[in-house]
Amino acid sequence: MKTYDSLSSGKCLVRKIWKNPNKPGQISVQFIQEIEVPMSASLNPLVAIAQGLGDVGKNRVTAILSFKEEVAIKLFGTLEADYSEGEAVDASVILGSAVGIQVTENFTANPYAANHEPKKNPKTDEYVMGKDEDGRVKPIYRHTEILPLEAINHSFVESVRREESAATGAKAALG
Repeated sequence: MKTYDSLSSGKCLVRKIWKNPNKPGQISVQFIQEIEVPMSASLNPLVAIAQGLGDVGKNRVTAILSFKEEVAIKLFGTLEADYSEGEAVDASVILGSAVGIQVTENFTANPYAANHEPKKNPKTDEYVMGKDEDGRVKPIYRHTEILPLEAINHSFVESVRREESAATGAKAALG
């Protein structure tokens, strides 16, 4: 079965493998998984039905893990591959134990990534905003990592509606 067709199974799949240009001897492996998200982090399901938006309450998330070249060859049999349109590769089978992608949302960009942008609404291309513990409206950042399945504990930030975000001047909150 093709990778994107297999996502509805909930399994964590290998999406892409490439040589990391910034770290010689390291291979980047991108994983993809379809996860369920709480309604507070998603759209009202009735609106989704009315607008023909498909599976609301589900998100496709990715995570990247770096492997030593020798380990990548042993596990994946290659140093470069793209399984996006090809046959699905179950990450749990390759890694020898059940794995999944954990999502952690907060108001902090990844300090190790020069270009980590906040979450965006794919329909409007606007940043998704939420309220921090002090009630300030700020952009939400999404962090992902691949972990043993039993360690997965997602943490989502409830988003605020665009009207509420604009009313509080949140568009300037990135600075």
